[in-house]
Amino acid sequence: MSILLSVIMPVCCQEKNIQEAINRVGGLPLEKEIVVVNDCSGEDIESALRGVSLPGLKVIHHVSNRGKASAVRSGLENASGEFVIIREPESYDEPSVYLKLLEAIRGNGTDLVLGVRGRKPFSIKNRLLEAVFNAAFGAKINDWFSPYLVMRRESLISLAPCLKKDNISFEILTKVLRKKMRLLEVSIL
Repeated sequence: MSILLSVIMPVCCQEKNIQEAINRVGGLPLEKEIVVVNDCSGEDIESALRGVSLPGLKVIHHVSNRGKASAVRSGLENASGEFVIIREPESYDEPSVYLKLLEAIRGNGTDLVLGVRGRKPFSIKNRLLEAVFNAAFGAKINDWFSPYLVMRRESLISLAPCLKKDNISFEILTKVLRKKMRLLEVSIL
């Protein structure tokens, strides 16, 4: 059976959260792999990672701290799923949201699906920034700062050499819009 989803987790000094994050994603009922990239975190994270054993878990170690974008690129080089999600270990999101995003991207030719959260918690500053970004990119994105995105692996590979920043979800979204790739927004509420 081929792997449907690769979940890339760039890790730097998150030993308190990593085991729970891996186990939460590991509980998803689908063919998946979890690619953890330890960006030179030290012995505590290595010890925490040794305490996790799941089928489909891959751990890559950087010998020097190269940053989140580099960790994502390393994870992508080791990912084999048709679709990719980048997940922060300290994220409190429910991995079950990924099922909704996968359902939206499968079979429709979209390059990226962005999970849109509710509008209530956003500040005036965020709404103003979204209006500026939408004007700059000629877009109508409802949640520019959403960490919920799933992308076709081959589409993300085409962007990987350009990824340089730590705010990886935002950077991916801007590059998708610049390259006029296919994007779909889906409510995750």
